[in-house]
Amino acid sequence: MTMMLDRRGFLGGAAALAAFTLCTAHTPYRQWQVYRQRHLLILTSREDEPSYPIGQAIADFLVETLPESAARVTRAPTIERFASLISTGQLDVGVLSRALAAALLKGEPPFTAFGPTDIRTLMPMDGHLLICRGDFPDRHAYVLAAALSDRAAPFVEGGIAGADLPVPWHEGVTAFREGHPPPDTAVEASSGASGGQ
Repeated sequence: MTMMLDRRGFLGGAAALAAFTLCTAHTPYRQWQVYRQRHLLILTSREDEPSYPIGQAIADFLVETLPESAARVTRAPTIERFASLISTGQLDVGVLSRALAAALLKGEPPFTAFGPTDIRTLMPMDGHLLICRGDFPDRHAYVLAAALSDRAAPFVEGGIAGADLPVPWHEGVTAFREGHPPPDTAVEASSGASGGQ
C-alpha cells in the first residue's frame, strides 16, 4: 500500500507547481519549464548513439509501469550540450556510457569546461548508466529504482545488485537496495515515534 501511495505521489509537487506556472507562462522558456516539470525527461546525446534507444526503452517501460512519471526521452545534439543541461540543472536524468559518466563526474575530457559535476547512478544498463543529478530527490530515485529493478526490464544490466560502478549510487537507490522504506516515509515514521514518547 505504501509503494502505491509513493508512486501516486511521484512528481506530485512538481505537477502542482507546473499547474500554477502554466497560468502565468508566456515565454517559450517558461513553457519548457512547465513541460519539464510535468514529465520525467530522460536526456540522451546524438554523439553517444546507443544512449537514445536505451533512453527510449526506459521511457517506454516507465510509461507502462510508472505512468505517473510521464517519462519521455529527449536528445542533446552534442556531449557538451548534454553536460551543460545536467550541470546547470535544466535537466535531471540522462543516459551516458560508463566512460563518459565517469568523465562528467570528475570533470575530465571532454567535460573539463564544466568541472566536476555531482551526478549519481540510478541504474546500470547495457554498458551505459542511467544517471541523475546529485540533488535529484531521494524519494524519486527510490521509486525509479523500484520500477526499474523489475525483471521485466530487459535493458537493465545486473539490476540493483551491481557494485562496480564509475559513478556512486544515488542515496535513494541505496535505500531501496538495502530494503529501507521510501525516504519520506522513513522520516514521517521517525517523527511519529518521537512524538509518542
